[in-house]
Amino acid sequence: MSFRPAVILALGVLSCARLLAGPTPASAEPFPSPAIPKNALAYWSSAKTQLNGTELTVYDVVGGNNFTSPASVTALPAAGITFEGNQSAPVKITSKQIVSPEFCISLDMLPSGLGAEHQTPLYLYTFCELRYRLSRSELTLNVWRKDNAGDVKTAGSVKLPIVTGKWNRVQVVISGDIARLTINGVFAQTALDGTWDNLVPAKPLMIGFGGTDRAFSGKLDHILFTPTP
Repeated sequence: MSFRPAVILALGVLSCARLLAGPTPASAEPFPSPAIPKNALAYWSSAKTQLNGTELTVYDVVGGNNFTSPASVTALPAAGITFEGNQSAPVKITSKQIVSPEFCISLDMLPSGLGAEHQTPLYLYTFCELRYRLSRSELTLNVWRKDNAGDVKTAGSVKLPIVTGKWNRVQVVISGDIARLTINGVFAQTALDGTWDNLVPAKPLMIGFGGTDRAFSGKLDHILFTPTP
């Protein structure tokens, strides 16, 4: 498997939701809520939650894919959904609307700098993953597709630096045979091997966890899914 990464300034090449017009610094303060486009598939934020005992419900105000978190996950309005890094399972959401060969994921992410060396803030199971590496302050986008034999294989991978202890604006764009990762207005992209043939549209979306050793420690907010124009 080979891929061709390129790191470029985002100058409006794609018109996905909240694609930045140029470099934007990480922020000590939370970013404002984005405008939600009419074609959005799902949107979760700290502004729309409800605490019932020890369970926190985070509402999808677009597609109705609400999720209930374990007690270790908390939220304050406009201040982020906080993951302590000790959760033993992900928030898991299954939707028939999210996965397709053409989509954008936008989210705000504040890594705490604590916890496991490898952490997964967001994972569309067997499709794509955001993987944070603590010691390098680095975020990687991994994408999987099917090879000629029909087996799921790594199709492409691309990484960028991310600022620990501050809010970062992150975006993933999957468009045909290209995957693009944007952080704070700078993007890197890779060509994808394999095929989207026989893609199963319903995939679990896993938030804050990617495996027994990859619990996320930090804050997430404004998780927005839209189709790629």
